[in-house]
Amino acid sequence: MKNIKLKSYCLFLITIAASLASCNNDDDNKSMPIIEKGTGVTIKNTFQGGVGPAFTDGAEVPIEAFFPDADPALLSSSGTVEDGVEFPAFLLGLYDVDITRNSIDFKLVAEEGDPTYGDFFRTIEAGTFDRYYLTFDKAHNVKSFSSSDASVNLRIDSDNVLVVQIGEGFVFQPGASFSITLSEDLPTTPQILNGESIAIRNTFQGIEITDGVEEKIEDLFGAPAGSLEATATVIEGVEFPAYLLGLYDIDVDENSIEYTLVAQADDPNYGSLFRTIEAGSFDRYYITFGLEHNVESFTSSDTAVNLRVDSDTILVVEIGEGFVFEPGASFTITLN
Repeated sequence: MKNIKLKSYCLFLITIAASLASCNNDDDNKSMPIIEKGTGVTIKNTFQGGVGPAFTDGAEVPIEAFFPDADPALLSSSGTVEDGVEFPAFLLGLYDVDITRNSIDFKLVAEEGDPTYGDFFRTIEAGTFDRYYLTFDKAHNVKSFSSSDASVNLRIDSDNVLVVQIGEGFVFQPGASFSITLSEDLPTTPQILNGESIAIRNTFQGIEITDGVEEKIEDLFGAPAGSLEATATVIEGVEFPAYLLGLYDIDVDENSIEYTLVAQADDPNYGSLFRTIEAGSFDRYYITFGLEHNVESFTSSDTAVNLRVDSDTILVVEIGEGFVFEPGASFTITLN
Protein backbone atom coordinates (compact mmCIF):
# COMPACT_ATOMS: atom_id res chain seq x y z
CA MET A 1 0.00 0.00 0.00
CA LYS A 2 2.81 2.38 0.90
CA ASN A 3 4.52 1.67 -2.43
CA ILE A 4 1.32 2.44 -4.32
CA LYS A 5 0.87 5.72 -2.46
CA LEU A 6 4.51 6.64 -3.01
CA LYS A 7 4.26 5.92 -6.73
CA SER A 8 1.06 7.96 -6.96
CA TYR A 9 2.69 10.88 -5.18
CA CYS A 10 5.73 10.79 -7.47
CA LEU A 11 3.45 10.70 -10.52
CA PHE A 12 1.60 13.71 -9.13
CA LEU A 13 4.87 15.68 -8.72
CA ILE A 14 6.00 14.77 -12.23
CA THR A 15 2.67 15.94 -13.65
CA ILE A 16 2.89 19.25 -11.77
CA ALA A 17 6.50 19.80 -12.94
CA ALA A 18 5.59 19.08 -16.53
CA SER A 19 2.66 21.48 -16.28
CA LEU A 20 4.87 24.26 -14.87
CA ALA A 21 7.48 23.66 -17.57
CA SER A 22 4.76 23.87 -20.21
CA CYS A 23 3.52 27.16 -18.77
CA ASN A 24 7.04 28.57 -18.75
CA ASN A 25 7.58 27.53 -22.35
CA ASP A 26 4.29 29.15 -23.32
CA ASP A 27 5.41 32.39 -21.67
CA ASP A 28 8.77 32.20 -23.43
CA ASN A 29 7.07 31.71 -26.79
CA LYS A 30 4.86 34.76 -26.41
CA SER A 31 6.74 37.52 -28.24
CA MET A 32 6.36 41.11 -27.15
CA PRO A 33 4.35 43.24 -29.61
CA ILE A 34 6.56 45.50 -31.72
CA ILE A 35 4.42 48.48 -30.69
CA GLU A 36 1.66 47.64 -28.25
CA LYS A 37 -1.86 48.85 -29.01
CA GLY A 38 -2.94 51.44 -26.45
CA THR A 39 0.58 52.85 -26.08
CA GLY A 40 0.72 56.61 -25.68
CA VAL A 41 2.88 58.43 -28.21
CA THR A 42 3.98 62.01 -28.80
CA ILE A 43 5.39 63.44 -32.03
CA LYS A 44 7.59 66.46 -32.65
CA ASN A 45 9.49 67.70 -35.70
CA THR A 46 12.89 69.21 -36.44
CA PHE A 47 14.47 70.38 -39.68
CA GLN A 48 18.07 70.58 -40.84
CA GLY A 49 19.02 72.19 -44.15
CA GLY A 50 22.35 73.28 -45.55
CA VAL A 51 20.94 74.57 -48.85
CA GLY A 52 17.53 75.02 -50.44
CA PRO A 53 14.48 77.07 -49.50
CA ALA A 54 14.49 76.04 -45.84
CA PHE A 55 18.02 77.06 -44.83
CA THR A 56 19.32 76.41 -41.31
CA ASP A 57 23.06 76.72 -41.99
CA GLY A 58 23.38 72.97 -41.41
CA ALA A 59 21.98 73.06 -37.86
CA GLU A 60 19.08 70.88 -36.67
CA VAL A 61 16.39 73.22 -35.37
CA PRO A 62 12.90 72.62 -33.89
CA ILE A 63 10.11 73.28 -36.38
CA GLU A 64 8.83 76.05 -34.11
CA ALA A 65 11.69 78.22 -35.44
CA PHE A 66 9.93 78.34 -38.82
CA PHE A 67 6.52 79.18 -37.35
CA PRO A 68 7.16 81.77 -34.61
CA ASP A 69 3.56 82.99 -34.68
CA ALA A 70 1.93 79.54 -34.52
CA ASP A 71 0.50 78.04 -31.34
CA PRO A 72 3.23 75.61 -30.16
CA ALA A 73 0.50 73.12 -29.26
CA LEU A 74 -0.25 72.79 -32.99
CA LEU A 75 3.35 71.90 -33.85
CA SER A 76 3.62 68.80 -31.66
CA SER A 77 0.95 66.32 -30.69
CA SER A 78 0.08 63.37 -28.44
CA GLY A 79 -2.06 60.35 -29.18
CA THR A 80 -2.63 56.66 -28.53
CA VAL A 81 -1.72 53.80 -30.86
CA GLU A 82 -5.09 52.50 -32.05
CA ASP A 83 -6.87 51.39 -35.22
CA GLY A 84 -7.14 54.79 -36.90
CA VAL A 85 -4.74 57.56 -37.92
CA GLU A 86 -3.08 58.79 -34.76
CA PHE A 87 -2.01 62.17 -36.15
CA PRO A 88 -4.33 63.39 -38.94
CA ALA A 89 -3.08 66.47 -40.82
CA PHE A 90 -0.12 66.77 -38.46
CA LEU A 91 2.07 69.86 -38.61
CA LEU A 92 -0.47 72.43 -39.79
CA GLY A 93 -1.99 70.09 -42.34
CA LEU A 94 1.15 68.46 -43.78
CA TYR A 95 1.02 64.71 -43.05
CA ASP A 96 -1.38 62.02 -41.92
CA VAL A 97 0.77 59.87 -39.62
CA ASP A 98 -0.55 56.38 -38.87
CA ILE A 99 1.18 54.03 -36.40
CA THR A 100 0.28 50.33 -36.10
CA ARG A 101 1.86 47.47 -34.16
CA ASN A 102 4.33 46.89 -37.01
CA SER A 103 4.43 49.96 -39.26
CA ILE A 104 4.62 53.75 -39.47
CA ASP A 105 2.87 55.31 -42.48
CA PHE A 106 3.16 58.92 -43.69
CA LYS A 107 0.87 60.46 -46.31
CA LEU A 108 1.38 64.04 -47.48
CA VAL A 109 -2.08 65.64 -47.44
CA ALA A 110 -1.17 69.30 -48.10
CA GLU A 111 -2.22 70.25 -51.63
CA GLU A 112 -0.76 72.40 -54.41
CA GLY A 113 -1.06 76.06 -53.50
CA ASP A 114 -1.08 75.29 -49.76
CA PRO A 115 -0.37 78.64 -48.05
CA THR A 116 2.11 77.05 -45.66
CA TYR A 117 3.93 74.50 -47.83
CA GLY A 118 3.15 75.36 -51.46
CA ASP A 119 6.47 77.17 -51.99
CA PHE A 120 8.49 74.28 -50.54
CA PHE A 121 7.38 71.35 -52.73
CA ARG A 122 10.45 69.89 -54.47
CA THR A 123 12.81 66.92 -54.45
CA ILE A 124 14.77 67.17 -51.19
CA GLU A 125 18.38 68.22 -51.70
CA ALA A 126 21.59 66.81 -50.21
CA GLY A 127 22.27 67.86 -46.62
CA THR A 128 18.59 68.28 -45.76
CA PHE A 129 16.86 66.19 -43.07
CA ASP A 130 13.21 66.41 -41.98
CA ARG A 131 12.98 64.43 -38.71
CA TYR A 132 9.96 63.22 -36.73
CA TYR A 133 10.66 62.17 -33.15
CA LEU A 134 8.16 59.57 -31.83
CA THR A 135 8.30 59.05 -28.06
CA PHE A 136 6.30 56.16 -26.57
CA ASP A 137 5.18 55.79 -22.96
CA LYS A 138 5.90 52.03 -23.14
CA ALA A 139 9.02 50.38 -24.47
CA HIS A 140 8.73 49.36 -28.11
CA ASN A 141 10.29 46.18 -29.49
CA VAL A 142 11.68 47.60 -32.74
CA LYS A 143 15.05 46.08 -33.64
CA SER A 144 15.16 46.79 -37.39
CA PHE A 145 13.05 48.15 -40.24
CA SER A 146 12.57 48.42 -43.97
CA SER A 147 11.38 51.53 -45.82
CA SER A 148 9.29 51.77 -48.98
CA ASP A 149 11.34 54.87 -49.95
CA ALA A 150 15.16 54.77 -50.05
CA SER A 151 15.32 58.42 -48.97
CA VAL A 152 13.48 57.66 -45.70
CA ASN A 153 15.39 56.19 -42.77
CA LEU A 154 14.48 55.19 -39.20
CA ARG A 155 16.71 55.86 -36.22
CA ILE A 156 16.18 53.76 -33.08
CA ASP A 157 17.37 56.24 -30.46
CA SER A 158 16.23 54.24 -27.41
CA ASP A 159 13.66 51.64 -26.35
CA ASN A 160 10.95 54.31 -26.36
CA VAL A 161 12.15 56.78 -29.04
CA LEU A 162 12.03 56.28 -32.82
CA VAL A 163 13.05 58.96 -35.32
CA VAL A 164 11.67 59.01 -38.86
CA GLN A 165 14.25 60.80 -41.03
CA ILE A 166 13.33 62.08 -44.50
CA GLY A 167 16.37 63.04 -46.56
CA GLU A 168 17.93 63.61 -49.94
CA GLY A 169 15.91 62.40 -52.91
CA PHE A 170 12.50 62.39 -51.25
CA VAL A 171 9.87 63.74 -53.64
CA PHE A 172 8.19 66.26 -51.35
CA GLN A 173 5.01 66.78 -53.37
CA PRO A 174 1.23 66.48 -52.74
CA GLY A 175 0.21 62.84 -52.51
CA ALA A 176 3.65 61.56 -51.54
CA SER A 177 3.62 58.67 -49.09
CA PHE A 178 5.86 56.04 -47.58
CA SER A 179 5.65 53.14 -45.17
CA ILE A 180 8.24 51.97 -42.66
CA THR A 181 7.80 48.31 -41.75
CA LEU A 182 9.01 47.51 -38.24
CA SER A 183 10.65 44.25 -37.20
CA GLU A 184 11.51 42.68 -33.86
CA ASP A 185 14.41 40.78 -35.44
CA LEU A 186 17.93 42.11 -35.11
CA PRO A 187 19.23 43.39 -38.45
CA THR A 188 22.15 41.99 -40.33
CA THR A 189 24.40 45.01 -39.94
CA PRO A 190 25.37 46.55 -43.29
CA GLN A 191 28.95 47.71 -43.72
CA ILE A 192 27.73 51.25 -44.52
CA LEU A 193 24.32 52.62 -43.55
CA ASN A 194 21.96 54.00 -46.18
CA GLY A 195 21.25 57.67 -45.44
CA GLU A 196 24.65 58.18 -43.83
CA SER A 197 26.57 61.41 -44.47
CA ILE A 198 29.85 60.99 -46.32
CA ALA A 199 32.77 63.24 -47.34
CA ILE A 200 35.61 62.62 -49.79
CA ARG A 201 39.00 64.19 -50.44
CA ASN A 202 41.95 63.25 -52.64
CA THR A 203 45.73 63.18 -52.38
CA PHE A 204 48.48 62.08 -54.76
CA GLN A 205 51.96 60.74 -54.09
CA GLY A 206 54.43 60.11 -56.91
CA ILE A 207 58.19 59.92 -57.25
CA GLU A 208 58.21 62.06 -60.40
CA ILE A 209 55.26 64.38 -59.72
CA THR A 210 55.56 65.06 -55.96
CA ASP A 211 59.10 63.85 -55.14
CA GLY A 212 57.57 60.97 -53.18
CA VAL A 213 55.56 63.24 -50.86
CA GLU A 214 51.79 62.78 -50.38
CA GLU A 215 50.17 66.08 -51.37
CA LYS A 216 46.59 67.33 -51.40
CA ILE A 217 45.11 67.42 -54.89
CA GLU A 218 44.26 71.13 -54.51
CA ASP A 219 47.99 71.91 -54.27
CA LEU A 220 48.68 70.06 -57.52
CA PHE A 221 45.90 71.92 -59.35
CA GLY A 222 46.68 75.28 -57.77
CA ALA A 223 43.16 75.34 -56.31
CA PRO A 224 42.03 76.81 -52.97
CA ALA A 225 42.40 74.51 -49.96
CA GLY A 226 39.44 72.14 -49.62
CA SER A 227 37.79 73.28 -52.87
CA LEU A 228 37.99 69.81 -54.45
CA GLU A 229 36.51 68.01 -51.45
CA ALA A 230 32.87 66.92 -51.66
CA THR A 231 30.08 65.77 -49.35
CA ALA A 232 27.00 63.64 -49.99
CA THR A 233 24.58 61.16 -48.43
CA VAL A 234 24.68 57.41 -49.09
CA ILE A 235 21.67 56.83 -51.36
CA GLU A 236 20.45 54.52 -54.13
CA GLY A 237 22.58 56.14 -56.80
CA VAL A 238 25.99 57.63 -57.55
CA GLU A 239 27.01 59.78 -54.59
CA PHE A 240 29.86 61.59 -56.36
CA PRO A 241 29.15 61.94 -60.11
CA ALA A 242 32.13 63.22 -62.14
CA TYR A 243 34.13 63.78 -58.97
CA LEU A 244 37.44 65.64 -59.10
CA LEU A 245 36.78 67.91 -62.08
CA GLY A 246 35.11 65.18 -64.08
CA LEU A 247 37.44 62.26 -63.35
CA TYR A 248 35.42 59.52 -61.60
CA ASP A 249 31.83 58.52 -60.88
CA ILE A 250 32.04 57.15 -57.32
CA ASP A 251 29.17 55.02 -56.04
CA VAL A 252 29.05 53.96 -52.38
CA ASP A 253 26.44 51.53 -51.11
CA GLU A 254 25.93 49.28 -48.08
CA ASN A 255 28.60 46.78 -49.08
CA SER A 256 30.67 48.17 -51.95
CA ILE A 257 32.56 51.16 -53.37
CA GLU A 258 32.63 51.45 -57.16
CA TYR A 259 34.74 53.75 -59.35
CA THR A 260 34.18 54.45 -63.06
CA LEU A 261 36.63 56.70 -64.90
CA VAL A 262 34.44 59.07 -66.93
CA ALA A 263 37.03 61.56 -68.24
CA GLN A 264 37.58 61.22 -71.99
CA ALA A 265 40.87 60.71 -73.87
CA ASP A 266 41.16 64.40 -74.77
CA ASP A 267 40.18 65.69 -71.32
CA PRO A 268 42.02 69.00 -70.68
CA ASN A 269 42.84 68.05 -67.08
CA TYR A 270 43.71 64.37 -67.43
CA GLY A 271 44.32 63.60 -71.13
CA SER A 272 48.11 63.89 -70.84
CA LEU A 273 48.18 61.80 -67.64
CA PHE A 274 46.51 58.62 -68.90
CA ARG A 275 48.90 55.68 -68.49
CA THR A 276 49.54 52.55 -66.45
CA ILE A 277 50.39 53.79 -62.96
CA GLU A 278 54.08 53.40 -62.16
CA ALA A 279 55.78 52.06 -59.03
CA GLY A 280 55.84 54.53 -56.15
CA SER A 281 52.66 56.36 -57.19
CA PHE A 282 49.52 56.37 -55.02
CA ASP A 283 46.21 58.09 -55.82
CA ARG A 284 44.31 58.11 -52.51
CA TYR A 285 40.66 58.91 -51.76
CA TYR A 286 39.87 59.55 -48.10
CA ILE A 287 36.23 58.74 -47.37
CA THR A 288 34.93 59.98 -44.02
CA PHE A 289 31.57 58.82 -42.65
CA GLY A 290 29.26 60.64 -40.25
CA LEU A 291 28.62 57.37 -38.38
CA GLU A 292 30.83 54.40 -37.67
CA HIS A 293 31.10 51.98 -40.58
CA ASN A 294 31.15 48.21 -40.10
CA VAL A 295 33.98 47.40 -42.52
CA GLU A 296 36.44 44.78 -41.29
CA SER A 297 37.90 43.51 -44.56
CA PHE A 298 37.48 43.83 -48.34
CA THR A 299 38.12 42.33 -51.75
CA SER A 300 39.05 44.36 -54.83
CA SER A 301 38.26 43.60 -58.46
CA ASP A 302 41.64 45.15 -59.40
CA THR A 303 44.88 44.02 -57.73
CA ALA A 304 46.28 47.55 -58.15
CA VAL A 305 43.54 48.95 -55.88
CA ASN A 306 43.73 48.62 -52.10
CA LEU A 307 41.53 49.73 -49.20
CA ARG A 308 42.89 51.06 -45.94
CA VAL A 309 40.68 51.03 -42.84
CA ASP A 310 42.18 54.02 -41.04
CA SER A 311 39.54 54.22 -38.30
CA ASP A 312 35.93 53.30 -37.61
CA THR A 313 34.84 56.39 -39.61
CA ILE A 314 37.55 56.63 -42.30
CA LEU A 315 38.24 54.41 -45.31
CA VAL A 316 40.98 55.15 -47.84
CA VAL A 317 40.77 53.89 -51.42
CA GLU A 318 44.36 53.61 -52.66
CA ILE A 319 45.07 53.24 -56.40
CA GLY A 320 48.64 52.19 -57.07
CA GLU A 321 51.18 50.53 -59.33
CA GLY A 322 49.74 48.67 -62.30
CA PHE A 323 46.37 50.42 -62.45
CA VAL A 324 45.39 51.11 -66.06
CA PHE A 325 44.51 54.79 -65.72
CA GLU A 326 42.60 55.16 -68.99
CA PRO A 327 39.07 56.27 -70.05
CA GLY A 328 36.47 53.65 -69.12
CA ALA A 329 38.55 52.04 -66.37
CA SER A 330 36.55 50.81 -63.43
CA PHE A 331 36.85 48.74 -60.27
CA THR A 332 34.72 47.54 -57.37
CA ILE A 333 35.74 47.15 -53.74
CA THR A 334 33.46 44.70 -51.95
CA LEU A 335 33.19 45.43 -48.22
CA ASN A 336 33.00 42.73 -45.56
